Amino acid sequence: MWSAGRARIAKAGRGQRGFTLIEVIVVLGIIAMIAMLAAPRLGSLGPGLKLRAAAEELRGDIRRIRNTALRENRETVLMVDLNSESWGDVRSRWTGQAPAGTELAMVIARQEQLSDTEGGVRFYPDGSSTGGTVTLTRGDRALRVTVDWFDGSVSIAEQDAQAQGQ
Repeated sequence: MWSAGRARIAKAGRGQRGFTLIEVIVVLGIIAMIAMLAAPRLGSLGPGLKLRAAAEELRGDIRRIRNTALRENRETVLMVDLNSESWGDVRSRWTGQAPAGTELAMVIARQEQLSDTEGGVRFYPDGSSTGGTVTLTRGDRALRVTVDWFDGSVSIAEQDAQAQGQ
């Protein structure tokens, strides 16, 4: 009986067929053609993804600074330096950096403006803030990171880059 079982297994395997070398080469050729057609489109996503990642990093840093104000029951300040295209809190200075080729612009309360290129958003122990907007622009795309003055919440919104320049 044992040998009969082996015979059945061997017999079932004889009817199966694998791929020929030509079939594998044809499939690889089709995959290569699709990759060549898709590559230029994927390259154009890079700058937009970098801009989005920078805006998300800025939002995360703002939230961290606000949470420090709440947790430690003291004022904290998010500083933005337009010359170096960076941001951070007053204590550790610059912790975030915009990707190369990205421009920063800010609209903040006058009392928080240190110079034409440097200023910040102050957070109070209750979570409120002086409010403000930092806009990251790269090519024809702009993202606006807004800090609400009332509750210190942070949002990101698309903005027309041409409207930003006006």
